[in-house]
Amino acid sequence: MKSYLKTDMRTLLLIDDEPEIIEMVFAMLKKPDLKVLLAKSGQEALETLRRHPVDAILSDIRMPQMSGVTMVQEVRALGLATPIVLMSGFADYNAVLQALRAGVIDIIEKPFPKERLVRAVEHAVDLGWSVRSIHTDLKRFSEDRQINSKYVDILKYLSIYLSQQEAERARREAMKGF
Repeated sequence: MKSYLKTDMRTLLLIDDEPEIIEMVFAMLKKPDLKVLLAKSGQEALETLRRHPVDAILSDIRMPQMSGVTMVQEVRALGLATPIVLMSGFADYNAVLQALRAGVIDIIEKPFPKERLVRAVEHAVDLGWSVRSIHTDLKRFSEDRQINSKYVDILKYLSIYLSQQEAERARREAMKGF
């Protein structure tokens, strides 16, 4: 099915309170088809998400005022199924479990090799873009009176099911490292 998003540009929200980490990660992820929005806190990230659709989120797990896990919980409370990858400078098993329960699809330990970060982010962004594309198509289909609403409902449930299956696969994969 052809997607009707206006652009193939993917969008990532990068959240970290350390400017040097932001610069390093931004340099690692620089690609012509990836737009990176920056936030220095969980609260700033939530404000950005209210204004801009994003395909994926990459966030530090440990930040002042709002942890990465709390930010993930807030994103889910907004009703967003955006794929989220967390970066962690330490292996705190409880935080990892909380993050996975909140719906994070991957956790990367600092310092991370460039290939590991790029692979995790590309996967999250591609997954998020696909889901956003399906939602855009569903919206367009639901506005078209000639298309049966049962067909739209089936596509909607299929996209939700596929998103959940992918998130579960990613969680199992992330748990292998812990």
